Amino acid sequence: MKKTSSRWGRFWSSFNKLSLGGNDADGVKSVLVRQYTNGRTDHLHEMHAWEYVRLCEALERDVLKDERLKIKDERSSRHGSHWVRGKSNAGLKALRSRVLVEMRLWGGVAGLHHNSVNWSEVDRFCLNRRIAGKRFCLLNEEELEALLKKLIAMNAKRLKIED
Repeated sequence: MKKTSSRWGRFWSSFNKLSLGGNDADGVKSVLVRQYTNGRTDHLHEMHAWEYVRLCEALERDVLKDERLKIKDERSSRHGSHWVRGKSNAGLKALRSRVLVEMRLWGGVAGLHHNSVNWSEVDRFCLNRRIAGKRFCLLNEEELEALLKKLIAMNAKRLKIED
């Protein structure tokens, strides 16, 4: 096996195996680095060694989880299952849009207007561990669906209290 000449080979090895669901790879890398440096930087070379190790371990766990899901999907398709995991980019876009509409209805997110979105406010809201614990752009299909259910319940409860 060929040894990687890059100092950042561990990161890129795992990162390139991730299924990013149509997201911009450079943007996702920057978000991940910012997350693991608590917003200090978005450059790999400016990370402390312990931050880099934590990031690589998390990526390796995600890659392992992705590989297990792929194996599970292959097994289910071999056994005649017609269930297909994942949505098209248009389906994910529609799901994200529905989540933003529910956020707008709830009113707890500043910067959500009919025709514009303040993404830093949306991310701040989603980063709350009781809401999603992640930035909005990093939420996968399952997490978006869970967030949508949560927001619908929050809106229903608020409307019930107001009546």
